[in-house]
Amino acid sequence: MTPTPIEELDDDIAPVTPERPRTEASHVVERYAADLSDAVERLPHADVAAAIQAVERALHAGRSIFVAGNGGSAATAQHMAADIAAAWLAGGGRGIVMALADNTARWSALVNDEGADRGFASQLEMLGRPGDVLVLLSVSADSPNLVAAATVAAERGLDLIALVGRRGRIAQVAQVVVEVGAGDYGLTEDLHLWVNHCLVRYLRHGEPQVCAAVGAPAPVLAGTEL
Repeated sequence: MTPTPIEELDDDIAPVTPERPRTEASHVVERYAADLSDAVERLPHADVAAAIQAVERALHAGRSIFVAGNGGSAATAQHMAADIAAAWLAGGGRGIVMALADNTARWSALVNDEGADRGFASQLEMLGRPGDVLVLLSVSADSPNLVAAATVAAERGLDLIALVGRRGRIAQVAQVVVEVGAGDYGLTEDLHLWVNHCLVRYLRHGEPQVCAAVGAPAPVLAGTEL
């Protein structure tokens, strides 16, 4: 069946949307910046520091770090795992830092075979050991697949860090809870990434990682012959 071009649709069957006053983009930008600034002012610094120290202790002990979330939080989990691994390796550390959504073949096989809520939980049953750390990112803290993962973490003796926007079910069983953004999806997800970058700077001994100026010579890696 050939789709009908939009311009040929009859007015009677065209989609109807409620009319509302047009919001200027600049107003939205200013309002969001103000909301984000307010959320930053209310950050639970002590909880963030506790989360950072829990990850560092596990890395020093040779434990694995697993990170998971859904949707945008899955992307943040991957970002977080990549950043932690790079920072730890740069300091000479070794270990496993893994986002549980990284291996889509494994994840989708588990979801297909065991159910939608088991994609992360089953991986933890295979890979998790006592003393490992699971970091869960969720605005609601109530997603069934993350609740299942948190349950396995508790059963297997993993330490759970919950980065959330509300104190839902996963926050109730976590050893460390960082609640930010007051349930606003955009603010919460932005601030979860802020927590990640605090952690990475800490692993880099408090030093910011600054990209080289355009045109600056690339750094020479130790042991590289010119």
